[in-house]
Amino acid sequence: MIRGYRPTTQYTFIRFRNDEIGAEELEFKFVQMSGSELEDLDNKTDLHDISQPEATKGVALKSVSVELPSLGSMTITMPGSTIQKELIVGNAEFFRDPREIAGSAITDQFPSTVTKEQKRPGPVSGDVVKGQLKRVVNIANLTTTVGKVGAFLHELAGDSDDPKYKVGGKYLFNSFEYITTGSRPTETNEAYKKWLFLVWELEKIEITQVNGLGSGYISPSDQQTTWRISKVRAKSSGPDFNVGETVEIKRGSRATNILTGHTAYTDSNPFVKNHPDGTMRWSGTRLQVLETEFEEFVHGRSQGYRYVVFGDAADYSENTYRTVTRTVSYSVGGVTKTIKLKLKAFSKRLDKDYQLRPSRGWSEQR
Repeated sequence: MIRGYRPTTQYTFIRFRNDEIGAEELEFKFVQMSGSELEDLDNKTDLHDISQPEATKGVALKSVSVELPSLGSMTITMPGSTIQKELIVGNAEFFRDPREIAGSAITDQFPSTVTKEQKRPGPVSGDVVKGQLKRVVNIANLTTTVGKVGAFLHELAGDSDDPKYKVGGKYLFNSFEYITTGSRPTETNEAYKKWLFLVWELEKIEITQVNGLGSGYISPSDQQTTWRISKVRAKSSGPDFNVGETVEIKRGSRATNILTGHTAYTDSNPFVKNHPDGTMRWSGTRLQVLETEFEEFVHGRSQGYRYVVFGDAADYSENTYRTVTRTVSYSVGGVTKTIKLKLKAFSKRLDKDYQLRPSRGWSEQR
């Protein structure tokens, strides 16, 4: 400490020595304590006075040792003498009469408006699938050569015997698939992170002995036609695909179009009923990625959030407004704050270049 009754120049010194690293250039920061802080110390607390009058009277130097993290042992040497706090209570900062300053009452304050700051999470980028995919092989839980793709496409596109479809005609069907290295996609294995929106070009063909489809186990009363894959292309996809990568598209107990509620094929599927090689629980086809393209902003952040808040926009006519109320709570400095938000948006048609499956979504909420 340095004592004084008025601002005036005083000369003294403090010497620092590191006992482990020797002579070394170090930086030190002096943090001053106000007299009001010292007031809380006991009157018998020892303080070292290094003010000029003491430092120049030839008194013995005093040294103390301290341990500092990273630096080790330090020896601090200074002139002056040790005195107790009670000898400096004459300082005006100690004997001024204290007074209480009452704070003004804080009234409840509520925000009148809320504005959007930024979208969360940050934008996702990566290599997405483009163009056609190559068929590699049909797959199933059975080691069979018949019925695998027939059962799969019956689930994907519906009954080809429907008279609205003409034999020899080609029709387009869309499917949304979750891609996983596991046996089936689930939320647990985070299959929702990798997905494909596929467009299937299917041709309606007759089941005959000539083409061998069903090999005779399918009764004509059950099914007379089936679907055949002409082309498969990716309309859009999530990121992280590679050229040459193979993906499995399945239906049944390992269906890739859902994350929960997987069930095996039933006999309502004509390509499963009375199968000569056993019970077919699932089947599908394996495809190979032929082309990818780097996408800087993968779609879905905003519409995914609005789907949860406002529901499926497809259930509402275009330009239909919805207003919902959401209550949000959060803690700041141990104090819980709650705010009730009223959000409003309208159902709209999404741009034709929108990457995902839905054609209708929600406008920016307000």
